[in-house]
Amino acid sequence: MADEGLMNEFSRRSAEQRPIRIGIGSHGSNKERLLAAARGEKPFGPEEPKLWFASLDAFFRVLTPENRQMVAVISQEHPRSVSALAKRLRRDQGNVSRALSLLEQHGFVRLTREGREKRPEAAITQIDLHLDLSQERIEITPAPQPTAPAGE
Repeated sequence: MADEGLMNEFSRRSAEQRPIRIGIGSHGSNKERLLAAARGEKPFGPEEPKLWFASLDAFFRVLTPENRQMVAVISQEHPRSVSALAKRLRRDQGNVSRALSLLEQHGFVRLTREGREKRPEAAITQIDLHLDLSQERIEITPAPQPTAPAGE
């Protein structure tokens, strides 16, 4: 699960429309990476992935076809609430709320409280996948979000 500091990082980067890096690595390799950073042997750089998944399977368990559809609807239609999103998707509100919680934990969506409702917002809508088979390394980088041309 992502902690509050990590969520603030996602929110800040999303607001600035800068891509974040997502890494894929085994539990053992992630543990070694964290321990090396704690020992000062290999500090994290600005290009270091901020979110890690244990495998591509774990990544795609979060971004299921249903969850990708949900992010697309949020991005394109800007529903005013979770209940409006559930109605639009023709899914049970509890199911939609659980999926949104998972997507929020991983930084793909934000839920903004407006009175008694929570308004879903897409935080990441495009991801580039880079597979370096020679180094057994996988990097997933959200692509920069398109901006409106000047004068619009």
